[in-house]
Amino acid sequence: GKADSTHTFIRTADIKFKVKDVKQSTFDIEDLVAKHNGYITYTNLSSNISSQNKVQVNEDSCKERTYYNVDNSLTMRIPNTELDAVLRGLAPFMDFLDHRTIKADDIKYTLLSNQLAEKRYKNYKQRYTTAIDTKGKKLKETVNAEDNLALNEQIADNKTIEGLELMDQVNYSTVTLYIYQPQTIKEAIVANEKSI
Repeated sequence: GKADSTHTFIRTADIKFKVKDVKQSTFDIEDLVAKHNGYITYTNLSSNISSQNKVQVNEDSCKERTYYNVDNSLTMRIPNTELDAVLRGLAPFMDFLDHRTIKADDIKYTLLSNQLAEKRYKNYKQRYTTAIDTKGKKLKETVNAEDNLALNEQIADNKTIEGLELMDQVNYSTVTLYIYQPQTIKEAIVANEKSI
């Protein structure tokens, strides 16, 4: 949509859908994400056997039938400006959409609060440093003042880091995908194990 200078959004999406082939869809989704300057932070492609059975076809052979499900969980980071294009780009892979949840959390006041706190702690540090340098005569008082100053510097650093983390979440949206395919059957001829 249009650029909005009054709001700062952290956008996330959570999507679950069925595909024809999980492995191929995973590769295609990875290509789509790379095309839009995003990156994959997590993927867990797995096959889970739901059942197996054997049917004897002759004296020394059996046909083994394995029923299994293939699924993948992916987490990706997409530039905020490319999120809508990536979400629309996922549509051709969907055989059945279970759910699609998109959130936009406005954090402008959280960012402002962090900036003000960081400024307040920096001003405090400056005044406190001056007071230590000019009035700190006794060692015990100076040590306590230095400890207090170090604690406030740590708080200011934490506020700076929080602000950077929030801006990273604003600039790169997080998308969580869960894809799966219909149950698959694999058949193979195996040796018939004779019971003793």
